[in-house]
Amino acid sequence: MTVFLRCHVTLSVLKRVLLLGLMGSGLVACVQPAPVVVTVVPVIITVAPVTVVPKVVTVEIPVEVTRQVTQQVIVTREVPVTRLMPVVVTPLPTSKPEPYSGQWSTIGSMTVPRGGHSATVLRDGRVLIVGGDTALDTDTASAEIFDPASNTFSPTGALNTPRHGHSATLLPDGRVLVIAGYNRPNGWLGDAEIYDPATGQWSVTQPIFAHGVTHIATLLKDGRVFVMAGSKQSGPSGPDDRVEIFDPQRNLWQVAAPHENTDGGASATLLGDGRVLIAGGTADPAIYDPVNDAWQPAGTLITPRSQAQMARLPDGRVLLVGGVPFSASGGPILSSVEIFDPRNIIWLQAAPLARARYNTAAVLLPDGRVMIVGGWETSNGYEAALLNTAEIYDALTGTWSTSAPLAIGRASHTATLLPDGRVLVTGGETSRGVFLSSAEVLAP
Repeated sequence: MTVFLRCHVTLSVLKRVLLLGLMGSGLVACVQPAPVVVTVVPVIITVAPVTVVPKVVTVEIPVEVTRQVTQQVIVTREVPVTRLMPVVVTPLPTSKPEPYSGQWSTIGSMTVPRGGHSATVLRDGRVLIVGGDTALDTDTASAEIFDPASNTFSPTGALNTPRHGHSATLLPDGRVLVIAGYNRPNGWLGDAEIYDPATGQWSVTQPIFAHGVTHIATLLKDGRVFVMAGSKQSGPSGPDDRVEIFDPQRNLWQVAAPHENTDGGASATLLGDGRVLIAGGTADPAIYDPVNDAWQPAGTLITPRSQAQMARLPDGRVLLVGGVPFSASGGPILSSVEIFDPRNIIWLQAAPLARARYNTAAVLLPDGRVMIVGGWETSNGYEAALLNTAEIYDALTGTWSTSAPLAIGRASHTATLLPDGRVLVTGGETSRGVFLSSAEVLAP
């Protein structure tokens, strides 16, 4: 037994000596500690709201081993990822845009001549044309549809009451609310009608107040319609400060906070924050807050005026154009233009029109410029004072440019921006009691 142990020990010693000798001669290699290569399979990372981003990660982990090891590790982990999404930005033009090119094109006639009518773009892109004067002291209840795809007019359901000088507002559900107006023998109207494009029919709704003509009707951000003042037959004499709001979902009219000394002839537009700016007529400029049902002052006009055109510019400011001077002594038709700055609550003088005008039509173009079309240049006479020109205001340069002239001068007409960018002008008056059925378009 002792001999065996000695022999075993001797053999072990001999093996060690032999191994060391071989290593010294390079015949045996010693395996040094090596890093383990760990491959992590793609991990699916969900980036809000629904973006899926595959990630492949390779990690080297040093591990003391005596042989090379390859191992696959699957890791499940929530990783916060911030991803910069591409944003398409349309830069503001650095130079003055060119006016709408080309000439106005006559595209046919409406089913009847009209002046003092309304034109409203429906949700499907067609245009609803309603009411108006067809001759001196002759109002119509007829309505028709313009189809921009075929450039044709076709009749639709008639109003229950003929009228002109009314307002028309597209409701969020696609219907159209027509308010008040005037006709003979009834005079100033106090009712309202709603057109349903699905049926082509009208239904009557009754406002609380009679708003007549030159009232204000503005669609609020919540889908209700703000209605204010107007020239009326009923009620006490003097300024009309009555205000109400129509809720189309409930078919309900509600009294709103009045604004003192407000009569017909004021203009209104919706500000970017959802409040309503009014200016002109007998009213001092003011802003209505529909959330709090409250008014606040909005500065003072440089030139008091009535029946001016108002439009909100892309930068949030508001353009007030032309109109009739509002003063005891009257005066010539206005070419002056003012801009309201809602941040500083101030009115600033802007570049004037090339031609004074009122009873005109305005349209906001797709690039944010404002086009003013036709109208009377003076309040005396008719044919000599009628304008066939159109002017375009560019807020970037603060200047006006003139587009090609209309085929015929018009007042009491409509100007409507079509979905394809063309401007549609319909009807209007050319002299006392002479009304047009023709229509023209101008392409961008």
